[in-house]
Amino acid sequence: HPEGYLEAFANIYKNVAFCLQARLQGEKPDPIYQDFPGVRDGLRGMVFIEKVVQSGKQGAKWVTV
Repeated sequence: HPEGYLEAFANIYKNVAFCLQARLQGEKPDPIYQDFPGVRDGLRGMVFIEKVVQSGKQGAKWVTV
């Protein structure tokens, strides 16, 4: 349902804000707030997308990720 979808993103943004605020104050963020995707997660997503495109160009064959 739409309410849960929006609240899920709100929680991610809230946790990012808590971590940014801690860093700006020279503190280490509480690990409980570090549940959002990072650069490595984004990179893994991009590799996956590239492999999907490669598979499509090869007639929907399986490719190693």
